[in-house]
Amino acid sequence: CGYSLQWAHGLKRHFHSRLEWSAEMRVVSGKMEFESGSGALRVENIVKVFKKVAQYPSPTAARILKPPSNNGGLTITSVWSQRNLEREKSIKFQQTHFVDLSLQKSTDMYPVDISFELLSSLSKSEELRAVVREIPTDTTSKKQYLEVWKLGQLYRNFDLAALEVHGDVYADGKILHA
Repeated sequence: CGYSLQWAHGLKRHFHSRLEWSAEMRVVSGKMEFESGSGALRVENIVKVFKKVAQYPSPTAARILKPPSNNGGLTITSVWSQRNLEREKSIKFQQTHFVDLSLQKSTDMYPVDISFELLSSLSKSEELRAVVREIPTDTTSKKQYLEVWKLGQLYRNFDLAALEVHGDVYADGKILHA
């Protein structure tokens, strides 16, 4: 099956607590099954459904930017999270949406991967964007950078360790945009 028994026990606890099933786990010809009143649910089927559902991204943050002075539209940036089962990691990406209120039409730009961004903030003028980025250098260490973006290009880049001002920057994953 390729999935750990610990994961299967966790799944059993999840079903038991969430759906109030009185399920019993058993092994039949090398495959784990859950017994319920309506028959057996094969773990393989549950995994298949999970993989399908995990393909769909979910929004985690959004921001409405200032509209241009004479434009009848809005620009919205949204941040999304999606599981990448092959890499066994969650990825983050940002998408920009243009909404023309007069035409009642929207256009989406291509998403941009922001998985290595710890924090991001836009200036009040919306001309500058600060990003704290954490880049893995090998299997055990990471480097952090403070990037300042101005008018669509990288304006300044600071290696935070080289500055020797403080230690690592930590983010709890909830503050994506200030």
